[in-house]
Amino acid sequence: MAPDLIVLAAGFALLIAGAHALVEAASSLAARAHVPPFVIGLTVVAVGTSLPELAVNWLAAWRGTPDLAMGNIMGSNLANILLILGLAATVRPLPVRASSLRMEVPLGVAGPLLVALLGLGAFARLSRWEGALLVGIAVVYTVRLFLNREPLAPPPDTPPRSFPTVLLLLTVGVVLLVLGGDFIVRSSILLARRIGMSEAVIGLTVVAVGTSLPELATSVVAALRRAPDIAVGNIMGSNLYNVFLVLGTTAILRPMPLGRDLLPDILAAAGAAAVLWAMAAPARPPRLGRTAGILFLALYASYMGWRLWTT
Repeated sequence: MAPDLIVLAAGFALLIAGAHALVEAASSLAARAHVPPFVIGLTVVAVGTSLPELAVNWLAAWRGTPDLAMGNIMGSNLANILLILGLAATVRPLPVRASSLRMEVPLGVAGPLLVALLGLGAFARLSRWEGALLVGIAVVYTVRLFLNREPLAPPPDTPPRSFPTVLLLLTVGVVLLVLGGDFIVRSSILLARRIGMSEAVIGLTVVAVGTSLPELATSVVAALRRAPDIAVGNIMGSNLYNVFLVLGTTAILRPMPLGRDLLPDILAAAGAAAVLWAMAAPARPPRLGRTAGILFLALYASYMGWRLWTT
């Protein structure tokens, strides 16, 4: 078992390094266009920190382990809200934009429910056409976001990286993500078989938390640096792209059969977004305080404990 754990840890290290390189490159490109911080958090940073989930899911689908792929996405979305936003809000209260309560948070509830409706219907799978529908929603959301964005942000204090450096970072990031994703999928499957745990639960716990480490680092550091727009935007955007883009492209790559044992995790992911809305919306202005952060952490620990206990 020890060699499998070493390979798993190496995979996470490669994923984090690859995601960091890609986020750096994408942020430099966005800075040249003077894109506002919240839009950067919702799109560039969110997609960048979702790349580990994308790498793991594509490789899991390619190797015929759909439960690992679905557990990874729903577990990542749970960890993003309850664990990562919980930690960030405990460090420093986080303001939440009213526009996000009208758009991103409701989509965070609707996304998993739509997956349940499509994937647990008559055919009990996500087909390529249904995957294309999810990707289409991601595209429409992104286009709408940029068309309705705020006025241009001022130029950054430090100049963005040169184009050759950006190209190098993009190349290195993609290579590291592919290698890290392959290490994680291989070792997770072996670990699941060795300890008698299902691939879905391995994806929900170990893999999901591991692939959420870039979001964790980004959001906590952003909270410490008093950049809540990046912290909250990163999580909300990452959850949307996880469901609509990552899961959609995974289904296009290979249709995903879904068992009803995954339904609690899908509903929990939708429920976490609903709790986020319920905690942030009543405050004026909307915000997540330390009490909400502690509640989020307690809910995450409780659900993970129940899931492991009943497996």
